[in-house]
Formats: sequence, C-alpha cells, structure tokens
Amino acid sequence: MPAKYLMNWIPAEKRWQAKYHGKLYRISAAKLGCPPTKDQSYMAANLWWEDKRRELDAADRPDPTLAALQAADGGRLTEQRETGEAAAAVLFVKRLMDGADVEPEVAALLAKHLPPVMRRATGEATSEDRTLRHHVGMWLMNLRASVNVGNMDPTRYASYRRHIEIFADWIGEGADVSALTAAKLEQWWAVLGQRITEKRYSPAYAKTNLMTVKQFIGRLVELEVIPPVSNLRSKRLAFHASPKKIETFTYDEMRQVFRQSSDVAKLYWLLMLNCGMTQNDISELEPGEVDWKAGTITRKRSKRKEQENAQTVRYVLWPETFALLKKFGNRKGERVLLTEDGTALVRYWLDDTGDHRSDAINGVWTRLMERLPMERKAMKDFRKTSATALEKHDRFSRFKDYFLAHAGKTLAERHYAGGDDDGLAAAVSWLREALKIPQLVG
Repeated sequence: MPAKYLMNWIPAEKRWQAKYHGKLYRISAAKLGCPPTKDQSYMAANLWWEDKRRELDAADRPDPTLAALQAADGGRLTEQRETGEAAAAVLFVKRLMDGADVEPEVAALLAKHLPPVMRRATGEATSEDRTLRHHVGMWLMNLRASVNVGNMDPTRYASYRRHIEIFADWIGEGADVSALTAAKLEQWWAVLGQRITEKRYSPAYAKTNLMTVKQFIGRLVELEVIPPVSNLRSKRLAFHASPKKIETFTYDEMRQVFRQSSDVAKLYWLLMLNCGMTQNDISELEPGEVDWKAGTITRKRSKRKEQENAQTVRYVLWPETFALLKKFGNRKGERVLLTEDGTALVRYWLDDTGDHRSDAINGVWTRLMERLPMERKAMKDFRKTSATALEKHDRFSRFKDYFLAHAGKTLAERHYAGGDDDGLAAAVSWLREALKIPQLVG
C-alpha cells in the first residue's frame, strides 16, 4: 500500500510543513524524535498533524459541555467559547470551594464531565490521541524502526501491517481504543471463524491475524493506554490449523529440474537438498560460514539468527555441492552468492511507495517451471524432500529437525540430536545416496 503523506517534506530543512486556514505549520524530524529522512519520519509527522488539526478545529467549535453547564447554571457563568470546558470546570470547582450553592442539574453535569475535563485542565493527555488509527500508526512506526536498525525482517513487518490493517478496517480506524475490550476481542475471533467458514481465510491465516491483534492489544495494555483485557491469553480464542500435506519431489521430477537447470541454478537446488536452505539462507550465506578446505557450512538459519537459543548447525557438503560452491562462491565480501549485477539474491526494502521484495532465485524457479511439462512445485519442497527422507529412516529420523535448524518439538529431540554434528554428517551422507544425487548432477 503506498505511503500516505499529510504534510509536505522539505529536504533542505529536514522538516515537514502544511498550511491550514492560511497559516503555515512546521515540525522538524528531530522534534518528532525520528531520523532526519522523509521515509523514517512521515508516520510520526502524520500523527502530529492529525493531532494539530483536531486541536485547531476544536478551538473553532462552541464547547458543548460549557454550553450545557451555562444553561443549567442559569447563565451566571459569563465565560464562553474563549474559556473552554477546562476553564469552566475550574471555575465551578472554585465556586464549590467558596461554598456557593450548585443547582442539582449543574451537579449532575459536573459528575458526568468533570473527571475528563479536569484531566485536560491539569495538562494530562492534552496531546494524546485515543483513536485506533493513532495507536496503529505508532505501533507500525516502532516496528518500522526495528526494520531500519536490522532487528526485524521486512517481510515480518509487512505481515504485521497487513493483519492489523484488516482488524482496523473492521473495528473502524476512528474508534476509541477503549473499544478494545474482552468482548470485542471475542467478537473478532468469531468474525475470523466466519471468514474461515466462508473460505475467505484459511485457519492458518486467521491464526496469524488473531496473534497479531492480540500482540497489538497487549502492547496497549502494557503501556496502560487501556485496562487489562481478561481473555487476551485465553486458549479458547484460538484457531488450530490442520497440518498440510507435505509435498516432496519424486526422483523423476528432480531429474527433469536438474536437466533443465544451469550450473548456478543446480547449486541453489543442491544447497536446499544438502543443507535444508531457503532462498534467504542462500542469499545471506557469508564467506566466514564456509570452511573452504573441509567443505562444510556452519551457521544458524537466517530467520533465527537473532534468537539466542537458535541451532547452529554444521553441514558437510556433498562433493557436487562443494564443487559448484567453489566455482560460483565469493570467498571475500559480505555474501557468498550474488546476482550477475552484484546485488543480493534476495532483497527487501521499504520506501515511500511501500514494501518491496526482489528474489532472483524465485525468478529462476518460476521461469523453469514454465518450461517443464510437470505439475508446478514449490522450491521449499526441496528441503521438505530431504527432511521427509530423514524422517522415514529408522536411524536418522531424529536428525530431521536438526537438519532444518529447528529447535525440536520434544525435549528428547532438542537434546538427543542437537549438536551431534557427526551424526548429522552420517545422515546427510546417506541422504546423498538415497536421493541419487550423483546421478542427478552427473
């Protein structure tokens, strides 16, 4: 979705500006607490301008609370539009302290309006925006900052944004965040269930959406923006996605693929079969993770690198894999494999027009699938093929999760196979013969 700008960016001054009712308003990126770039400050600028517009509009409107108080008080309070409701409340409190009588109608209005009025009068929450739109924007701005400093993958940010925007569209972006109650969360869970019934969402998609919404609401609770939501961790409000059928390659299918692939493409497929890699893993493979003499790769999976307990796995490369890696791989620099133009094989970036992804490996695969007279398969089926073969083996089944760099589902799986590099080497060696790799590549 293209970025939306409510103000104009002035590059030379590193600030935003907008004109309203003939007057120019400005705010710098520094004052917004953001880096001095358009891309990294526009969300905060949008939120600031929305607050400013509401403040300006409110100053031009008659105060309904003040009008009601004046009417109930028989018009004795002379202050009108210029005093505002906060000043009216303070004057009424002063009258009470002075022992003045207050009519029942006025007392009733005070009971209804005074608490929020006094919060404004004392300066609390004067700039706080209670709309869902505001807090979604603040949350996404924080997530985007995590992307900019490298703490979050852009695809994960894009998923968070997509799912929270679905929820915001349903509840209404202009809704007060006080609407985020236990009853509202349960209602959204029911809506997602209905969309599954209507085949609009898969259970897995609904599960991810609900997880995102719960995380967003949990943040507001932690910040004390809203009171605790009692069913936020309820196991009843959940979706259980049925495991999908695991798709794997047959030998004939792999033979067709390898026969029609270039040598560098064969290297991609071999890394997936030999090391359980994804496109991201291949793209982010670093020269220091390869032992160019022993023919091994030792690394964490790219998506788990930031996790302290992520598995670090040593893979012994098949002769076919190692030969092609030495042929095409860079032994210096940040990445072992690059495109012909010298760019990363898989790239993600955020700019003024939205989120972007470029995947050169997927492009090779897509063109290959268009040429081959076979049922379309996914690249991830390569690693699934190897993992499934290991799972079916009496001796090597315990290495399936370790091969995939997963933590393992049980305590036994995590400690029995984890760290057994010699055992994994034997399993991978067996895998080479089981998948007939020499015949595929030869």
